[in-house]
Amino acid sequence: MASFAITFGIAERGILQGIGQNVTLIARDEILHAKGGSVVLGILKQQWPETFESLRPTFAAMLKGVVSDEHTWADHAFSNGRQCVGINAKRIKDYVDWVAQPVADTLGVPRLTNLAENPLPYMDSYTDASKIQSAAQEIQLTAYLVNSVKSVSDAEMEKTLANLREEYLN
Repeated sequence: MASFAITFGIAERGILQGIGQNVTLIARDEILHAKGGSVVLGILKQQWPETFESLRPTFAAMLKGVVSDEHTWADHAFSNGRQCVGINAKRIKDYVDWVAQPVADTLGVPRLTNLAENPLPYMDSYTDASKIQSAAQEIQLTAYLVNSVKSVSDAEMEKTLANLREEYLN
């Protein structure tokens, strides 16, 4: 998230706005992946609570490692005198900590920090599609498949889950 925050911080200054718009699509796609992962974790937590509980220390270590790597990137991005008006390494690291909070909550691990508000509110306009109203001629349209989810019966789902359990848990 640090690189997104820096890219969008630059775009907020009116610089490289086209790149900012393109990277917005990537950021939103990553957020969709994270939301999907959260759903999968919720299923794991509900259907295999013992397995989920046994993985909590691993989840905590992974989250701590990711946050540490993002902090390192922020420090590097602003090293050697590099700067951008309105953002700095501390603000970027605070934002990383902010977005890590709901992840910690989902994983059921202690938060690394406890920030009360988003330190980079401009990020919402880049990451939350509902906050933007654009005319078609102002944006690059992308063609996504609509209604492409296959409906399966409970029996088919149970069979798939049984196969996954056998393959990955045995």
